[in-house]
Amino acid sequence: MYVNSKMYMNYTEFKKKYPFATKEYPDTMSLPFNSDKFIGSMTKTKQVKKGSRWINTEEETKSITTVFYMNTLEAVPFFRNLGGSETVYKGYTIMGYIPYKIISTSPARDERYIYEFCF
Repeated sequence: MYVNSKMYMNYTEFKKKYPFATKEYPDTMSLPFNSDKFIGSMTKTKQVKKGSRWINTEEETKSITTVFYMNTLEAVPFFRNLGGSETVYKGYTIMGYIPYKIISTSPARDERYIYEFCF
């Protein structure tokens, strides 16, 4: 359904669009899914392995919407199937008991990205 040239979805459409995230992390249903407003920020850190240590090489912070957050959670099983290691940390936030940090390691285990969400 389109209203004022913006897409709004109801509960059923939201659940169909994000089946993995809503099943694996049921508290994500408390997020404002009828809104395209910013719900928080995300810090993305790239790390490269030097010997046995991880060294930060890049860091980027940006504002995120509910759609971006849910798409990031929906990508977790895809990258696991490619051979990468995806670790999802859940915790209590103002939005409920939802994932707040994702560590994505490449299949070669030589670089990783850390996504930290702040609501």
